[in-house]
Amino acid sequence: MSEPELTELRNFVLVAEFRNFTRAAQRAGLSTPAVSKSIKRLETKLEARLFERSSRRVELTLAGRVLLAHAERVLDALEAFKSALDQPSSALRPELRPELAISPEGVAPRPGAAKWPAGSPLASRRS
Repeated sequence: MSEPELTELRNFVLVAEFRNFTRAAQRAGLSTPAVSKSIKRLETKLEARLFERSSRRVELTLAGRVLLAHAERVLDALEAFKSALDQPSSALRPELRPELAISPEGVAPRPGAAKWPAGSPLASRRS
């Protein structure tokens, strides 16, 4: 079994939500055949039928209901992580600080800057 892609999981959740491939495709900004192929790839990867389809309805199978709970948690966790990264004070983003200070006397290492790696042409400039 190969790993599902996030796009496939997103499309799956949309189809499950709308119970309709066309409306799911519209929400995703894709064509209906593209969403249908995405779901087919996901079913192939997971070796499970996720939807019962007819010309009038789309219903989740038992495997689809189980996947839906997990897929929603995965996508929610990803959104929460992305939201945490967007916070200006996030510890997840390193503070970008210049390593060199430029002054009238020339260029010097910024106080408290990390040491240059051994072998770096700039390592000998630190004192």
